[in-house]
Amino acid sequence: MTNRSSVLGALVLVACLFAPTSAAVQAQGTQMIRVGLYYGSSSLAAATLSPAGPSANTVYTDGAAVADVPGQSYVRDFAYRVLAMQTPNLAAAQAEVATLASQHLPAYLEELPNASYDVFSGPDAAISTAQAAAAALPGSTVLGPYGVLIPGQSSLAAAQATVQALLPTGQIAYPIALAQGWGVLVGAETSQAAAQALLPSLQPTYPTAALYTPSGSELEVQLPTGGVAFLAQSSSGLQVSGDQGVVGIQGKAYRGALQFVLRGTALEVVNTLPLEQYLYGVVPSEMPASWSPQALEAQAIASRTYALYQVEHAAQGSLFDVYPNTQSQAYGGYAAEQLSSNAAVDATANIVMTYSGQPIDAVFSADSGGATENSENVWGTALPYLRGVDELAGYQPGTWTITYSAAQIASLVTAWSGQAIGALEQVALQGVAQTFSGRPLDVLFAGSGGQYTVWRDSIRGLLRLPSTLFTLASNGQVYAQTADGVSTIASLSGANAQAAGGLGPLPATVQVEGASGETASYPLVPTTYTLNGRGNGHGLGMSQDGAQYMAEQGLSYQAILSHYYTGVAFSPDN
Repeated sequence: MTNRSSVLGALVLVACLFAPTSAAVQAQGTQMIRVGLYYGSSSLAAATLSPAGPSANTVYTDGAAVADVPGQSYVRDFAYRVLAMQTPNLAAAQAEVATLASQHLPAYLEELPNASYDVFSGPDAAISTAQAAAAALPGSTVLGPYGVLIPGQSSLAAAQATVQALLPTGQIAYPIALAQGWGVLVGAETSQAAAQALLPSLQPTYPTAALYTPSGSELEVQLPTGGVAFLAQSSSGLQVSGDQGVVGIQGKAYRGALQFVLRGTALEVVNTLPLEQYLYGVVPSEMPASWSPQALEAQAIASRTYALYQVEHAAQGSLFDVYPNTQSQAYGGYAAEQLSSNAAVDATANIVMTYSGQPIDAVFSADSGGATENSENVWGTALPYLRGVDELAGYQPGTWTITYSAAQIASLVTAWSGQAIGALEQVALQGVAQTFSGRPLDVLFAGSGGQYTVWRDSIRGLLRLPSTLFTLASNGQVYAQTADGVSTIASLSGANAQAAGGLGPLPATVQVEGASGETASYPLVPTTYTLNGRGNGHGLGMSQDGAQYMAEQGLSYQAILSHYYTGVAFSPDN
């Protein structure tokens, strides 16, 4: 899709199971949707929970409340890490964190129960990575996730009391939320053998103490001061939800809940919430909230239908259903909400577009450029409800002009395809007459070292264009007088000319003498290309600017959507 454009309650941290599914979760008849907020390269080393200030975050394990954690607490992986400094001085610890960060090392501090501070670099999934970091930090020590588990703690308070009782021994100890109840993890060892050495000193006092083998999915919940609130086993992730239905992360607010899942040592974060509440954050992110109510209602139904289609077609085992950006549709969360767009969502509650009884893939773009296109001419698959249509009479599309040198285009081709075509000699738009709107089906790039053809909507990506509805001109175009008038020859590259000495190659440029005797030099092989276009986006389905124009003419959301999506019905009937 093409993007147009708080007050937080207390947080609830829930450790629970999330079974992967290809369909949306149903909760009390409410359609749910999962939005990937942080994933892949955007995954977090540590997540900061909001809000700031005195509000407490109630912590749950398997549905039972176990602790309060204040705003601005952190969630991070509990894995291998490098202990770079131990100090009773907070300012010194903070300075060391800044020094490590300046060396591009991930760094954080922990406040210990004895009011001293540890400064760490990490976490690292592999001990070898931590050891390499330690080698560059003189006097540092590698710590790990192995230790001895003291199970059977009746509560977090009991686990904290056990941690305090262990202080005189000098052992590192953390409360840990287990699948059943609480325990205390003693030690921060890098191997099971090292953890084994701790048992003799612990078992006389704690007879149930046993070796703890990390699963690789433990998370650490850290207080704003740096103290560790507790660890949690999280093979299926942690969940955070707000007591007033709003939750915050990295300074942004969202309705619903946040799920944290480890990928290596990075956190992927998914926002799970009711579909209708999700739309509150989508509609004003996709369309200005100041636009006509009928246009906003059309956007709400298109976005709802698109989202439901994505939920129902999510890949088996996928962590989330939709992206928070134009890979799916723009989603700004709680902070993006506006009264007018929320009203449009509410006024059209649960209404979706269907074709043959099934929700459609209701894609849309910002501006069609004057006409939308048949789906097979953009993405290759013919869909009966995505047929090209002209915009309403009087609609004025946006226009744009981009000029590239031949060298720039050759570079774009190589960057896109990995194929070098040499010096660019010709660009040809092909299949224009075969499409509804006049978009090319493909573009041929011919060079001295080869040629490359890009198809359909990929044209937009390769040439970095707002849309594929454009014409092409160059400074090397040749015009020939024919019986029917003047026609254009895109390039004379490779052509030969008849001269007195016989047939030979054309020169790079020709001199043209005007009526007054002045001369000008023109290249026969173009050196610059100018693209004059209309519209913004892929050109399928609803045009958002077109929807606003239709709304301004007094048309309803039904009329708007029925214009852009051929043969659809609205469900429930309205």
